[in-house]
Amino acid sequence: MTSALTLARLAALVAIFGFFLPWAEVSCSGQPLTHKTGIELITGAGGAGAAVPVHHDLWVAASLGLIVLGLAGCLIARGRRAAVILMAAALAAAGASLVGISQEVPSATARQADGAFIRAKLEYGYFVTLGALLIAIASGGLALARQRSPGRE
Repeated sequence: MTSALTLARLAALVAIFGFFLPWAEVSCSGQPLTHKTGIELITGAGGAGAAVPVHHDLWVAASLGLIVLGLAGCLIARGRRAAVILMAAALAAAGASLVGISQEVPSATARQADGAFIRAKLEYGYFVTLGALLIAIASGGLALARQRSPGRE
């Protein structure tokens, strides 16, 4: 059980690291204008030549907060409770990040009055974070299953 729980904890750390990688790219007529990391989405920091209004994404902030709280709770608790805490936090964080990024990167392309197309697309940092959260959820479930098995035999 300890190895699966350790893997879940490491995956949560990788998910936090993913917030420092590019999450979204904004381009105009095919030319990249800016790349936004998860941290920049949270703080509302604009890159050079920011074409979009600066605002704080509270869903992405909630996602990071849930990961940190889940990891802290998992380090304080032991055994089954630690796995449940980390799984619940990772699942909630994945949901919050999905909502947040869906607001940041709409599926439609916007057209300005001068005929230029503004487009936003997801980048690898978001997928690193989401993948790590899915690994944390699966590893937490594996830790629970391994702990439950010896008691039934």
